[in-house]
Amino acid sequence: AQDDPGWTPLRAQVRAAEPGVLPLSGVLDAGSRSLAALAVPAALADGSRGLLIGLWEPARGALQQYVSHQEYGSTGHGYVIDATGRAIAGPTDAVLGELTPQSREEFEGALQRSSQRVELAVTGLIVAAGVGLVVLHRKREAALEVVALRDELTGLYNRRGWFVLAEHELERARRQGTARVLLFVDLDGLKQVNDVLGHREGDRAIADAAAVLGDTSRASDLVGRLGGDEFVLLLGDDGQAEVAEQRLLDAVARHNADSGADFELRMSVGAEVWFPTQACSLDELVRRADEGMYADKASRPDRGVGLLRVPAQRTGASPSEVS
Repeated sequence: AQDDPGWTPLRAQVRAAEPGVLPLSGVLDAGSRSLAALAVPAALADGSRGLLIGLWEPARGALQQYVSHQEYGSTGHGYVIDATGRAIAGPTDAVLGELTPQSREEFEGALQRSSQRVELAVTGLIVAAGVGLVVLHRKREAALEVVALRDELTGLYNRRGWFVLAEHELERARRQGTARVLLFVDLDGLKQVNDVLGHREGDRAIADAAAVLGDTSRASDLVGRLGGDEFVLLLGDDGQAEVAEQRLLDAVARHNADSGADFELRMSVGAEVWFPTQACSLDELVRRADEGMYADKASRPDRGVGLLRVPAQRTGASPSEVS
């Protein structure tokens, strides 16, 4: 009602507000008294909108009674203030409706100091978490790199990984002026093993071949699986091709003597020497060694005889069908 003490100051605030902006709360000067005002937008029954306005004397309100009996921090001062800095509730009735710069500075200073401590703590956590994430990210990258460059079945370098590293090795050999030996290895009889014993035993044959190659190689050698039953071994020194090939075949013979598998491990091997003075590309080197492997395979038409250590009636394949 217009005779309400809060009417005039409320109207004055509405008129002083920016266009389209209404003060929804604040402390009003109503003569000798300070009133707290709260205005909430509301939809009326006729479809129009209005303001539901509440006015009260802070000194008599429950909020003031509550705040005045509380102790906050080391000073014991507690305030509830509006957006303009006027106290709606405080330690005494005298501060109600008043701007309290000293108390506000004291109050907000404590908040700011607490905020700074929180920010420092959060920053520390972020830095620590960031370092942890970097470490995890690097570990993840390393794991992904292993996955990208290694063959899942054998653990050897896959085609991509081997070619990348072999290119670097040939470049190093070119600068040093040293020769390199490449062995191209193909597993004999894998189709026969798969057809008769099953693909699980076929995978075992591939894994056994990889193990023999790994045991035969030295730290400076690069061993890779190009795919299927094809392997490559780039020797990290300028050793003789015949010596390297014989060393591999001796290792296969020792493996078969100790193996309890239902098949023998047999390999066709092609060897090619790379000379820095007559350097060819890595692709060409692999192609030449591959041709040598096929020549070795063709020279042993009986390479599949006795490959399976099972009764003959179970084989169902003739030596000519052996790859």
